[in-house]
Amino acid sequence: DAARYLRPADVLKVDFGVHVEGHILDCAFSMSFDPMHDELMRAVQEATEEGLRQVGHDARICEVSRCIQEVMEAGEVHRPN
Repeated sequence: DAARYLRPADVLKVDFGVHVEGHILDCAFSMSFDPMHDELMRAVQEATEEGLRQVGHDARICEVSRCIQEVMEAGEVHRPN
């Protein structure tokens, strides 16, 4: 494969998981270097915060996911041309 370099208008997303002795960690983060992605990054942040508000020891993952999706779909993100 040819080398791929980040360009100024790219969005970088890193997502990884680890499973050690029965414990699971899932982590992801995104970053952007161009303000044209600020609306998207803000919508993702708001959806993540809503998901964290919904989490608890008796939370159903389908309900947490539904809340996250509702926030993302309610946001108005305009993609650049």
